[in-house]
Amino acid sequence: MILIESADPHSFKEAWSSQHWREAIGAEMKPIKKNNTWQLVDPPAGVTPIGIKGVFKTKFNENGHVEKYKAKLVAKGYA
Repeated sequence: MILIESADPHSFKEAWSSQHWREAIGAEMKPIKKNNTWQLVDPPAGVTPIGIKGVFKTKFNENGHVEKYKAKLVAKGYA
């Protein structure tokens, strides 16, 4: 068993400083934009919108080499 320690970013700001992560973010946003999945609007008065956050994970192959950088945009449904 191979144990690999990765330094995945914990924030968008951290991720944006690396070309690998910018490409992963672009790959995540491409289908969202293409499919018009959501649109940025101002919330109605008195409504608190649900926040979003980026989740970043480095995926490794069985030899311990980086296979891909994965970025996901998720809703903070617990808020």
